[in-house]
Amino acid sequence: IRPDGQRIVWGSTDRKGGAGGWDLWQARLIDGRWQQPEPLTINSAANDFDPLFSADGRWLYFFSNRPGGKGGDDLYRAAVQADGSYGAAENLGSGVNSRGDEWAPTPSRDGKQLLFASNGFGGAGRHDLFVATWNGRAFVDPKPVPGVNTAADEFDAAWLGDGRAIVFARSSDVEHDPIRLYLAQCDGSRYGEATPLA
Repeated sequence: IRPDGQRIVWGSTDRKGGAGGWDLWQARLIDGRWQQPEPLTINSAANDFDPLFSADGRWLYFFSNRPGGKGGDDLYRAAVQADGSYGAAENLGSGVNSRGDEWAPTPSRDGKQLLFASNGFGGAGRHDLFVATWNGRAFVDPKPVPGVNTAADEFDAAWLGDGRAIVFARSSDVEHDPIRLYLAQCDGSRYGEATPLA
């Protein structure tokens, strides 16, 4: 949901009217209901998914496997214009995009860090959670999120309370096995043992 609460963007698979496989769609809040769904102009014929607005509402982050990326699924963002339309999709670059797949870009509230999942930067196994830092020009130097990564897939994470806790999805194999949500609290340097949400 955009920070002003007036628009919602979501990913939809194979929905009629989209540009390709997985597309980003938007609806407006009218009379207390989401109405007038329409595909975004930044969609490609490839997959576009996992949208999230920055806290200041200036950017829409997402992943895509469109041509011209660094590997499989790459992280992108598009500027949100004053009229609510979107600028061109910008690849976030090799600082966060590998030859593997990157998913679920989640900027911190202050915009100085980017939380995401990747299977291309090594780690504990399969998809792991990483945090990259904004250096003034790009997000760079991704580091594994301390305390949460395992040999399973960890992905679709969100910070709570400016990082005091993290909620994320875990599956032994995201394409074939059940997916559960987990919560982990931070002790100041690392996240403690993750527990499944009830």
